[in-house]
Amino acid sequence: MASVLSTAPRFASPVVVAALVDSLGSGAYLGLSIVMLTRYVGLPALTAAGFLSAAGVVAFLLLVPLGLLAERIGARAMLVALHATRAGAYALMLLRPPAAVVLVLLCVVTAGERSAIPMLQTLAAELSESDRVTTMARVRVMQNTGMSIGAGLAALALTVRSTTGLVAVVLWNILSYLGAGALLLRGPRRTPVPPPASPAARTPRFVMLRDGRFAAATVVCAVLGLHAPVLTFAVPLWVTSRTSLPSGVLPALVLCNTVSVVLLQVRLSKGTHETRGAGRALSQSGLLLALTALLMACTLAVPGGWDAAAVLVAAILAQAGAEMRQQAGAWGLSYALSPIEHRARYLSFFSLGSVARNAVAPILLTAVVAAPGAWGWLALALGMAVTSLLAILLTGHWTR
Repeated sequence: MASVLSTAPRFASPVVVAALVDSLGSGAYLGLSIVMLTRYVGLPALTAAGFLSAAGVVAFLLLVPLGLLAERIGARAMLVALHATRAGAYALMLLRPPAAVVLVLLCVVTAGERSAIPMLQTLAAELSESDRVTTMARVRVMQNTGMSIGAGLAALALTVRSTTGLVAVVLWNILSYLGAGALLLRGPRRTPVPPPASPAARTPRFVMLRDGRFAAATVVCAVLGLHAPVLTFAVPLWVTSRTSLPSGVLPALVLCNTVSVVLLQVRLSKGTHETRGAGRALSQSGLLLALTALLMACTLAVPGGWDAAAVLVAAILAQAGAEMRQQAGAWGLSYALSPIEHRARYLSFFSLGSVARNAVAPILLTAVVAAPGAWGWLALALGMAVTSLLAILLTGHWTR
């Protein structure tokens, strides 16, 4: 980890460390958010689930408007404001407010969480072309590390039968947001490349909807981003319902993914800051995810025990490769296709793809797992292979 930080540019280091501090708190809270809402705040489980879903919809609708606001006040100021707002919302949550207030606070928290991602990427865009993707790769390494440590803290908190552990985690989350905001404020500033002179006519707020290249890139990257719900949703569902493997292997598989990303994300992000390199990475990501699906299908053809576990580990390693190449390709392509003067709104729009994908993924992947035999995985492999081909064809055309 030290080598990751030591090689980062002076401007990028506070951004990377702030991402680590932020994820330490977020990782701790994420594992017990529903427990906090039901056991401490006192919401019924069904109400809490409904509130979380409603907050997700609000966050989706606010992504681009917050990106437009960031173009006025700056990505750094916007990101600091999002950290401070989330810290305040969690502090109010500790007061056990009425249900209607809890809903508002969850909308604030979720909108801040979703919008922080494109703001962080917009802030990294102030670096040179070759440093942007590398910085985002370092950010992802720190986020994975912080989320893992935070999850461990959450597990310790849940061992405490009283609500003391829950309150401690929320306070830790609040401190992490304030710490991340302070790091961003203290970090050195860079003067962004000045945008070209604006035309006389006012630019439409949703100009990215008219940009066919960027819209197509958003969809392709969102589809290839299925690697995330495959790991967190499809694999656990498949292992517990369609194989004889014990559910205890699931934490080991997640750890395998996390270690792979921490060790290799920066290295596998090289050469993706241009359109052609980004397209190559996205294409490779689709092929690796297709390989993941084929290996998952193969778990039905091998006996249980070590043989099935070995195939499963191979699938997770392929999934980790797909994840790292897709992330790198998505960063590079979104930078390459977004205009400097409207980068915040373009990158916010780009994030809509991942939000929409995560909403659809549970239904899609449930169908994959529930399909007779391995036909669901085979269909997914075919879809990823086709998307891989589409990615390389489109980016090649855009390069020409």
